[in-house]
Amino acid sequence: MPKPNVPAAEVLRGADGELIYLALLSYADRLARIYGWTSGKVLPAAASPQSVVHDIVVKVLQGTRTWDPEREPDLLVAMKGMVRSDIGHLFGRAETARTEPINKTRPDGTERCEEDIA
Repeated sequence: MPKPNVPAAEVLRGADGELIYLALLSYADRLARIYGWTSGKVLPAAASPQSVVHDIVVKVLQGTRTWDPEREPDLLVAMKGMVRSDIGHLFGRAETARTEPINKTRPDGTERCEEDIA
């Protein structure tokens, strides 16, 4: 089981915690819009920019996602990278789900191949 991230908890519960959270919400919203998300709609996997940020905060506090202050001293910058990663994965999975393999059986039972695309 992961160890709780005490340094991150101290920062998030401190004076800058609310500002970090609000900055992450704004960042997640802008990033999702770059991917084509529109307000009022859900992201792939029924997520929202707010739920992505919430999940990141919980994962950082629980130690599932780690913040190394020596590698990246600014918690906001580190968490923006985590938000970018999670939103990218959401849209990447959605794109993968919409594509189908090149070799797929046609309705008549024959195999479709690369030459069929050309």
